[in-house]
Amino acid sequence: MIEFRSPRVINAIAYLFESGNSFASGLAETMRVDSREVYPILKTWIWKGVVEITKAGRRNVYSLSQKFKSLVKNTVKRYIYKGRDFIIAKAKERYKRFIGLDPDPEVIAVIEYFVDKVLSGNPYVQGSQDGSVAEILSEALGISLFNINEILRDLVQANILYVWRDRKASVAKARLDSSLTA
Repeated sequence: MIEFRSPRVINAIAYLFESGNSFASGLAETMRVDSREVYPILKTWIWKGVVEITKAGRRNVYSLSQKFKSLVKNTVKRYIYKGRDFIIAKAKERYKRFIGLDPDPEVIAVIEYFVDKVLSGNPYVQGSQDGSVAEILSEALGISLFNINEILRDLVQANILYVWRDRKASVAKARLDSSLTA
């Protein structure tokens, strides 16, 4: 997963998306740094293949790599076609069909949490030695542990969540059922 932590890098990537390619001076203006500092700031992203450098005379021309552009394009395309609201509606329909009741707001909050995890690129919620999946969800959503356990049981029965025990780490993992996002 690619995570841009620095606001300067975020501004530079956004500028390169808009302009296509740029000299260090253009990037330096958006990043609010001296043009000599552009390469050291972007060096990590050059090594990772996000930013490419070509030479124009003795000046560096910065642009986004085709691989990164296609990755962003595919992610946006997946989000548009299988958007958040579509997946949530499909999960609500499945919950009503299997359980026989409309999902209450707490159930919807858990479903939304898992949908957001899927769309962020990391679909798994993994327990640890310190806390289970239910404890992680309880803490993140502010729902009591007892209610989370009931909700998880109902979501597994409705084939909305898939829960299993990881053999290597001997902890539980949970994810949204892949048929909802396919």
